Amino acid sequence: MTSIRVRKVHVPVTALGPGRRVGVWLQGCSIGCRDCVSQDTWAEVGGQTSVDALLAEVTTALSADATVSGVTISGGEPLEQAAALRELLSKLREVTGPDVDLLLYTGFTWRRVLRDHADVVALVDAVIPEPFVASLTPGQVWRGSSNQPLMLLTELAEQRYSEVPARRPFQVVVEDGRLYTIGVPGPGDLDRALALAQARGVTIGEVSWRS
Repeated sequence: MTSIRVRKVHVPVTALGPGRRVGVWLQGCSIGCRDCVSQDTWAEVGGQTSVDALLAEVTTALSADATVSGVTISGGEPLEQAAALRELLSKLREVTGPDVDLLLYTGFTWRRVLRDHADVVALVDAVIPEPFVASLTPGQVWRGSSNQPLMLLTELAEQRYSEVPARRPFQVVVEDGRLYTIGVPGPGDLDRALALAQARGVTIGEVSWRS
């Protein structure tokens, strides 16, 4: 069986793509963008599982809730596990219906993605590429910085992603005693989330946007 490193799977995700989604964060990233909100996913070790086990978890989540209609894969850097990612996406395409869209986040440049990973691109509906650059202005909805485009690759994506939320969506999740943020925060969002949690009596230790 093909192995893959996974940090987390969460359902529902409502802040990384349209609608209600399964969110998959792969483990490991060598890019290390300054002020990345997912520094807990950088380590090159941990989260070892198999593609088939991850596929089963994702498809179970999709079948358990008919309102979940998409899968978002982020990280970490998913394309640093390109072979395992390609296998996962190919199998997802075999078992999901035509109304399930697949969104991929990557810190690789769009030029590099097309040059080196066209086989992966062929399996997804949308890609948000390019590294996060903290010194640039914030990006549009679902994106961290203004250099990051939203590449719509299928007719389904053209239809579904045209309904852009009026406000930047953002989730804070407490699970197994840990606080996670989901989404791309705007300026000050993380500080406000921490202040709100502390005001409600939550003791904050490590958070997912710090290593």
